[in-house]
Amino acid sequence: MNAAGGSLARSGPEATDGTPPWVFALALGSVVVVLVANLRGIAVGDDGVGYRAIAESIANGDGLGYFLDDPLTIWPPLWPALMALVDLLTPLNALGAAVALNAATVAAATLVGHGLLAAVVADRRLVGWGTAVIALGSSTVGFGHLLMTDLAFAVVVLVWLRCLIRYRREHRMIWLAAASVTVWVGFGLRYVSLYLLALGCAWLLFDATHTWRRRLLGAAAYLYAQGPHERKSGEPVRDSLLWQLGEPLASDHDLPEGQREGRLSGIANMTIQALRHIGLLG
Repeated sequence: MNAAGGSLARSGPEATDGTPPWVFALALGSVVVVLVANLRGIAVGDDGVGYRAIAESIANGDGLGYFLDDPLTIWPPLWPALMALVDLLTPLNALGAAVALNAATVAAATLVGHGLLAAVVADRRLVGWGTAVIALGSSTVGFGHLLMTDLAFAVVVLVWLRCLIRYRREHRMIWLAAASVTVWVGFGLRYVSLYLLALGCAWLLFDATHTWRRRLLGAAAYLYAQGPHERKSGEPVRDSLLWQLGEPLASDHDLPEGQREGRLSGIANMTIQALRHIGLLG
């Protein structure tokens, strides 16, 4: 058990000295590379068309929706909402906002990736080469040129792993709570975040550094935090979408048929209403 815990709980230089300056230099280099890759515009595929249209709808004050899905029913709302926020706060349009977000994402991937490698790899050279691959590798540059959420979700997974490792090492519930919050952020980007529920539970149950009582309590708390508990449909993806977008009024049979359009306010719609209230949206 001690040997198993040692690989994730070292006290070597990488775990105690903070982030070295060269990591920030690599992160800056990854930003430059992505910006250069997008000098002639970002690549917009099928998903990108939807993200752009939803972002423009939010920025124009029309809420969550676009020409193929109004009100929004199938798209995770976080990425287009971030695009709209950058659009509103800067001179950039929706596509320029996507480029800026991709640049921020590759920098985050470099910093978080280095932190994860430093926590589990003893060889500094491997940590350095691994960080360089994350910052400047072909996958990073390629995804940095696409209007998609694959790279952003990869950063979410890295943060999730880092939180679970810190929980394993420090036995502090704050890190378990952070891992749960990270899963919800993942749901806002991609519904494949569903797999983090099962993987997180498996991690917690098979963690030999905790007693069985703490393992069971940790797994139960981790699942309970995923909510929302007022809807017990047994479908986590559907529940996450309802939590973000709101329950369709069509399912409320107490309303007359003519009033069953649109949605109740989910967390995403409530955020948009708050922005409209303070004047950031029309």
